[in-house]
Amino acid sequence: MRLLERSGVNAENVPLVLVTGALGTALSVASLKRVALLPEPMLDKTSLVANGVLAGLQAYPTATGGRQQLAGLSASLLPFPLSGTPACARHFGAALEF
Repeated sequence: MRLLERSGVNAENVPLVLVTGALGTALSVASLKRVALLPEPMLDKTSLVANGVLAGLQAYPTATGGRQQLAGLSASLLPFPLSGTPACARHFGAALEF
């Protein structure tokens, strides 16, 4: 199941997709499609960002009202575990470059 479907958000309402973490550093945008995380129309809206979460978290403490924004954001986040998805595990492993 795609993350977009799981979130209940319509692809047309998403202007930009930033992928970070292990997915953002190890996979290509095409791989995200192969593992069914993103539909074809969203691929051109997608950027892979190494250390994106860390960069974002570093910006919050210095921004005006940043700590309150960070608290609100963290309270609204929902996990989407992928570890039990066979297609994701197979394609993720195939996309890793050793």
